[in-house]
Amino acid sequence: MPDQRALATEAAVGANHPTKTDTINRLTLVEHNNDGTHATAFTDTIGILATAREWTARQNFNETTLADGANISWALNANQCAVVTLAGNRTLDNPTQMVAGGCYVLRVIQDGSGSRTLGYGSAYDWEGNTAPTLSTGAADVDLLLFYSDGSSMLGTFLLDVN
Repeated sequence: MPDQRALATEAAVGANHPTKTDTINRLTLVEHNNDGTHATAFTDTIGILATAREWTARQNFNETTLADGANISWALNANQCAVVTLAGNRTLDNPTQMVAGGCYVLRVIQDGSGSRTLGYGSAYDWEGNTAPTLSTGAADVDLLLFYSDGSSMLGTFLLDVN
């Protein structure tokens, strides 16, 4: 497969923009004035995101698919919004990369047989201290919604949302 990296030269990105002679290997956000001049200074960090902004277009996390298996792993840094289809009785292991203040969503789908159960690792704390009993119909969909305090997943749920 040919090299698919984008070259970052001054000719490609314009004068006074940060470049690397080989490839783009970092994200740099630059706010511009109406005349095209830079309104903010460059940094190697994304300091511009520390300033309050109003988004003018939709922002979202793409839903990713978790691998189904006897034990289901959930790496939160890459799967903030995830889906899994249960093909048997499963356990949702404690997630990795929890961040205090993080919000996470898991869409759980019953396979064509239905009646699958889901157990939960000890990091999951549920509303009313009661873990949800999933909907059991074939292809039923349940949503598990979480807020993390950095060490626990504080959860609630919406059942049979299909």
